[in-house]
Amino acid sequence: GDRFGRKPISVISGLGVSVGGVLSAFAKTYWQFLLLRIIIGFFMGMGTGPAVALSGEVAPKKLRAAALAVLPIPWGLGVSIGAGIAYAVIDPYGWQGLILAISLVF
Repeated sequence: GDRFGRKPISVISGLGVSVGGVLSAFAKTYWQFLLLRIIIGFFMGMGTGPAVALSGEVAPKKLRAAALAVLPIPWGLGVSIGAGIAYAVIDPYGWQGLILAISLVF
């Protein structure tokens, strides 16, 4: 069984990524920005395991392998769409606006 459960870990992970992203948009130094991005990476990693486990559990047994195989597709789409968002947002709003746009959507 799970020690803490998947739902609380997933919620904490999502909040950590979002809050860290918003805070990183207001970083004043490179080191603040770097520390916040490391913290975001920690929270992203914290949420990956429960997401994969939950996906495997909710999928019907016959489709479980396929469900786990397509799980990374949204991440790839997010990277691709992120390039378009960056193109549209970074000139008028700067890198801080880009970080905020991505963090608030998450």
